Amino acid sequence: MQSTICLTLRPSRRDDMTVRFDPKPYTCILVGIRSAESLLAQAGFQNGDRIVSVDGAAVPHGASSIFEWIKKLSRGDTDVACEVVRGGETFHLQVAGSAIRQDSKGWLTPAPR
Repeated sequence: MQSTICLTLRPSRRDDMTVRFDPKPYTCILVGIRSAESLLAQAGFQNGDRIVSVDGAAVPHGASSIFEWIKKLSRGDTDVACEVVRGGETFHLQVAGSAIRQDSKGWLTPAPR
């Protein structure tokens, strides 16, 4: 779902300015890795991977929903099946739920697919 937001700015002059932008919906989790020592790298993720579903459930839309979802996953000790897009190819990666968490060497962030 895409939406357009129209914002009207009213400067001190009589002229009105209109700014338009098209926000992209967050539909995946972007993996960032600084070091091979990160929990995410050790689980098999690579920098730039996009997680699009876990155990068959699509990533929820919206940044706050995604962060809540990540928190819930990272508390689990059971293995989860992640559907990952890497370099345009889609594959499945089986990881421990506790590996889906950020540390100083790797991070997760909501992103458009």
